[in-house]
Amino acid sequence: MLASMRALFERQTILHSREFDKARAFLSSRAIELDLSGPACAAEDFEVRYNGVYFPGMWLGYIHYGVGVTARISPLRDDFWIQIPLQGHLASSLGVQCDRTRGVISSPVDVHIVKSEQPTARLSVSIHGDALTRQLAILLDDLPVAPLQFRPEIELEQGYGRSLARVLRCAALELERDGWLGDPVIASRFEEFVMTGLLLSQPSNYWHALRKRARPIAPRDVRRALEYLHENVAEPITLGDVVRECGVPGRTLLKHFQDFKGVSPMRYLRNLRLQHARDSLQAGRVARVGDVVSHLCFGHAGRFSIEYRRRFGESPSRTLAKRKST
Repeated sequence: MLASMRALFERQTILHSREFDKARAFLSSRAIELDLSGPACAAEDFEVRYNGVYFPGMWLGYIHYGVGVTARISPLRDDFWIQIPLQGHLASSLGVQCDRTRGVISSPVDVHIVKSEQPTARLSVSIHGDALTRQLAILLDDLPVAPLQFRPEIELEQGYGRSLARVLRCAALELERDGWLGDPVIASRFEEFVMTGLLLSQPSNYWHALRKRARPIAPRDVRRALEYLHENVAEPITLGDVVRECGVPGRTLLKHFQDFKGVSPMRYLRNLRLQHARDSLQAGRVARVGDVVSHLCFGHAGRFSIEYRRRFGESPSRTLAKRKST
């Protein structure tokens, strides 16, 4: 099966080299630090192959190393990595020993180190952090409060892990055949399918919230308030504006909104603006942090930075710096 999996991506070769320094420089430009694992691994025996395909918010690929290596994946990448071994063993700094029965998923909260002492091959998926966070917000019907973090171990012989491995192998085959994933619309749906399955099936700090039964349909005044807030996120609106738009007494709107969203309309708007600010910084749509402060009506830059750090676990300037480094 290993040879067939390698062949699946032959036409999508990203890197194939026997020069360690060349491979190290290539990966360093992508915030991955590569070293040989121990003195028994000679540079002249080195070989690496990265084959894969890019989706808008995800990369699916095959990775092979001919000798033992240590790879340090920086959280500056801000993406989630799934490793599914096809040959050999991997040791993860997250405490997971990976083989053909067990994979690992890393979350961008710290440096993730993956080490091998022998030739290895694996299927690998990299999902952009902003894409997965957007999908999480859709499933929650609310903005996430804390950074998403998964339980790292994935069992590959049962449950979700087995299904995921099968789906990825099938996708690889379809890509090589120019099959259904060659259609951009279908490819987008496939990407959404993978992210949704991961969020609903792999334990995380949002797993229990996602598995709760959906709330009842919100009253009409709450739905109208939500529409108005999303349509006017960059406008200097007040609670009075929202009340007038919905046509109900302020006390009624506040009670209904609290019942169905768990926060007040203005707190919801504040959270919405914070997420828009993060999206703009990550996408490089602004050159300075001050641009999002003024555009999204935050008023005080210092208070914005404090709330941003509390919500996303990093300063807005760091988010912008990470974008500039990629």
